[in-house]
Amino acid sequence: VEPMRARLLENLARALSPDGFLFLGLGETATGLSEAFQPVSGRPGLYARNPSFRAPACQGEPHDLGSPGKLGNP
Repeated sequence: VEPMRARLLENLARALSPDGFLFLGLGETATGLSEAFQPVSGRPGLYARNPSFRAPACQGEPHDLGSPGKLGNP
């Protein structure tokens, strides 16, 4: 589960602007999972995108979702 969360955080960081923020609920944390985000002091649940973070390239094959009119259909 932890490697999946780290990949998710890295994908979010890749999608955000360099000065972007991530807001998590009080029961969640990004600390210790990835270097992609840094906690904002005095703001529980608020993380700033780490400007020095360089996300690795996406790995794996792109998923074929079929034609747009058939998403979710077998």
